[in-house]
Amino acid sequence: PVTLACDLEPLQASTDKTIPIVLLITEAVTNAFKHAFPHGRRGRIEIRLERDGAIARLRITDDGIGLGAGDGAGARSGGHVAGPTAGLQLIDMLAKQIGGRLTIDGSAGTTVALDFEV
Repeated sequence: PVTLACDLEPLQASTDKTIPIVLLITEAVTNAFKHAFPHGRRGRIEIRLERDGAIARLRITDDGIGLGAGDGAGARSGGHVAGPTAGLQLIDMLAKQIGGRLTIDGSAGTTVALDFEV
């Protein structure tokens, strides 16, 4: 019941950046599949990668229940559950590892956004 769509601009990056980016995408998508669509809810997860000069913009969005829906979590929680989860900590660590700027918005579904230099 969940559709995964990808719109990825070709991008060359060093292994030092590529591996953390792939791990970050994997963690964010896994979190969305596990938490954003409870009880068989239908939905969509979208992964976009765009380049604007020397800056790459990665966006992982879902139209699921959003952050903290029904569990008291704050807008900071990127794992759809209350408090800083291991998944959120991993996403944050991976973003820092590549010197990226990470934002997570859970007000309407969830968006994990990462801007980084290429």
